[in-house]
Amino acid sequence: MHDSNGATTSLWQDIQQPIAANGQQAPDMTVDVCIVGAGISGLSVAYMLSQAGKKVVVLDDDPIGGTMTSRTTAHLFSALDDRFYKLERLFGETGSQLAAESHTRAIDKIEEIVLHENIDCEFKRVDGYLFSHTTEDSHELDKELEAAQRAGFTDAQKVDFPPQQPQLGPAICFPRQGEFQPLAYVAGLAKAIQAKGGPLYDGTHVSKVQDDESQPYVETAHGTTIKAKHIVVATNS
Repeated sequence: MHDSNGATTSLWQDIQQPIAANGQQAPDMTVDVCIVGAGISGLSVAYMLSQAGKKVVVLDDDPIGGTMTSRTTAHLFSALDDRFYKLERLFGETGSQLAAESHTRAIDKIEEIVLHENIDCEFKRVDGYLFSHTTEDSHELDKELEAAQRAGFTDAQKVDFPPQQPQLGPAICFPRQGEFQPLAYVAGLAKAIQAKGGPLYDGTHVSKVQDDESQPYVETAHGTTIKAKHIVVATNS
């Protein structure tokens, strides 16, 4: 299996059966929320809205979960690429704390959904490690550890030799991170959304999004119109 996002097949694509859509080329319809993008972001939004009783539809021109989500590293990590000491400098301690809380709660939410929907996606809690760019200079790690602790990661700590990769040198250990099989998780979300009456369509390219106050709608490349109270664009999100 090959797609436009890479020349090779990811591990998840290799072991996961394709996720069944309700059809290709969505017909005309009216819903509460139209979600464009059937990756982990779009399906997470669709899942929570459908659980809240909203009528949703999800559209994608590629297979369900078949593009960026199928190529994720599959780790769920509260440590951010932008670094907490940088966030703190830009947005203060409150802003840094909000970012930390957001990512921590996101992992908690995934765990909650996995348990509630009984999704077999090999979810487990693991320690996560943040390494410096070089083994000689760990000054940035010290700054990041202090900022991460101020952001709320009071149990984060610096370790000299991480158990899995001791040769990489010092790292910050963030307990209770997560890992899972992402396409199996997305398949579980899709099944739960469909069980609530939310259809998923692949082969549907959205050519126009009209943010009209009286009646928002999207138009598809094959000529249909989906009217909705709200539209969520979740492509590459």
